[in-house]
Amino acid sequence: MRNSLHGPSMSFLCEELITRQRHSKCSSRQRLILMPGIWSNQTKRGTPGTGSRRLIRTGSLAIVALLLCWMAPSRASCQTAPTPLTELRFKVPAPVPEDSSSKNDGPVCRYDCRTNYWIISTRQCPQTSRQCCIGPCNFRCYRVGSRRSNKHHSCDWNEFAKSLEPGVPVCFVIHGSFVNWASARQDSHRTYQWLRAAAPDKPLHVVFLTWPSEYLIRILPHVTIATLGKRSAFNGFYLAQLIGRIPPQHPVSLLGHSHGVRTTLAAMHLLGGGRVEGRTLCRKPKYHGHRLRAVLAAAAVDHHWLNPGKRYDRALCPLEALVNLRNRLDPALWIYPLRRPFGHLALSHSGFLRSDRRRLGAANAKLVEFDVSRFVGQGHMWPNYYNRPEIAKALIPYLYFSDESCYPTGSAPAPAEDKVQPNTQTQSPVDFVRE
Repeated sequence: MRNSLHGPSMSFLCEELITRQRHSKCSSRQRLILMPGIWSNQTKRGTPGTGSRRLIRTGSLAIVALLLCWMAPSRASCQTAPTPLTELRFKVPAPVPEDSSSKNDGPVCRYDCRTNYWIISTRQCPQTSRQCCIGPCNFRCYRVGSRRSNKHHSCDWNEFAKSLEPGVPVCFVIHGSFVNWASARQDSHRTYQWLRAAAPDKPLHVVFLTWPSEYLIRILPHVTIATLGKRSAFNGFYLAQLIGRIPPQHPVSLLGHSHGVRTTLAAMHLLGGGRVEGRTLCRKPKYHGHRLRAVLAAAAVDHHWLNPGKRYDRALCPLEALVNLRNRLDPALWIYPLRRPFGHLALSHSGFLRSDRRRLGAANAKLVEFDVSRFVGQGHMWPNYYNRPEIAKALIPYLYFSDESCYPTGSAPAPAEDKVQPNTQTQSPVDFVRE
């Protein structure tokens, strides 16, 4: 039905009705009668007639046709599909037939390809404190896939520490608000597959941090959002504690979504020597000096919070690179400034403004922005991201700490100019051309 309305017949109907309205023999007074909200059968003289009724019907059809033409997408957008990122950036060869004798073509998993990741929960930890410093949390650890099944089982920190291979990066994934335990387990499994499918030939330890982000019953919705936002920032203390317990020979990457971005920035701010809500860590991290890189997806934080003197002004200090996935079509980020009077734009909606980059100065060398609007569209939830393999491939250098793209065995390596380097310009995952 949609194709029939928006096809050539619809365009012909629009043109015909517009032409009839343009050549209709009515005075200016009669045209005023056809204004929206004024439905009258009287002509200029005030006597009823068939001419005015005909004009009313014609005008009504014209208004409906104009609305349909305005809502209909352009013919070019209907016929031209967006070019996938993999065709522009990654030279992926054609699939090999099943009866081929070659066994070395295609991606090679040089490491353990079985499902093996960790879920660390802070749901049982305190979420508020009146003290000036935040003490350690009694984390609950779960391992998935270690017993030839995808079921999770309880573990302790010693088991996690022993499983870390020397020099292999550790990636922390932090979800956003309105995620319960069941949803966290499901999203963790799919996110792990999404990350590993992007670079199966590179090693990576994946850890999912889950925090109590279920919906809170409040009278006003913005009060609920504000409460969950503060709770996500409070869990930044626990994330900083986890990073501090990992040996420094392991690079650490962080992937935060929505309010999980606030957890990520709060942890980086604490590791950089800052305070969150006037509080700091009671104990210094056991290890420090990690190589740190962060990726922000659907960042529900103000665009200026990283500027000097603002809330997380020391978050960039310990980081090598910070990637902002910008989505200008996210409706949740559109209404983000309405949560309080004179609110600021969300970081993933506006990106870093010129005023922000001017205040950040030399720290701009650590900032990278990808425009994912055409891939994610009007989606805000995390499944809209992990269902797009193009985004995962674009994040390989930052999550895996590899400046080389993921290529199947036997294919040509990436050109030197395509190697990702932190820069001050905005990058787009559509074509990776620096603007």
